[in-house]
This record gives sequence, C-alpha cells and structure tokens, in this order.
Amino acid sequence: MTVAIDTENVWLRLLKAWPAKMPQQGIVVTELNEQIPFSGFMFDDEVMILQRPTPDAMGGRQVLIPYGSISCIKITAVVPTKMFNEFGFTGSLPKT
Repeated sequence: MTVAIDTENVWLRLLKAWPAKMPQQGIVVTELNEQIPFSGFMFDDEVMILQRPTPDAMGGRQVLIPYGSISCIKITAVVPTKMFNEFGFTGSLPKT
C-alpha cells in the first residue's frame, strides 16, 4: 500500500511556520531539477513567489512557482537548530 503525500500542504505549512528571525534565503529545487536561488519570498495557499538575488539569463527577478512543482528547499543561511525546532522539528543537528 502506498500513501500519497500532499507536498503542496507540506510547503505551505513550512512557509507559514518560517521563523521571523530566520533569513529568507536559499535555493528552491523544482521537479525539473532547476535550482532557483532566492533572497526573499511571499506565498499564498497555492503559489510561492521567490525574489532572486540577481536576475536570471532572461532578466527575470521574481519567480512564481506552484507548490506541486517544488522538490525541495535548500536553506543556505547558517541557522541554529532551535530555529528548526520552531518549524516543529524535533532533535538536534551537529554543530559545525
């Protein structure tokens, strides 16, 4: 038996819980393996808007991406474990 995970709700839940003190910077990886760096974001119930730190090759600064197209979000800022606890994660990460 396979259980389908509603990834759209996973990303929306994560964005709603994003700690105010945590930098909004990272990389969104899409289902097509495109890596989109971001330096800020906004979101609604269906779409995430990414602010690129620099324009892409076509001059695009903002990217609107539906949650269903997101494979993962990489966080590039150095973030203390306690901020991940604010997301609802438990445990700890090794200190680097």
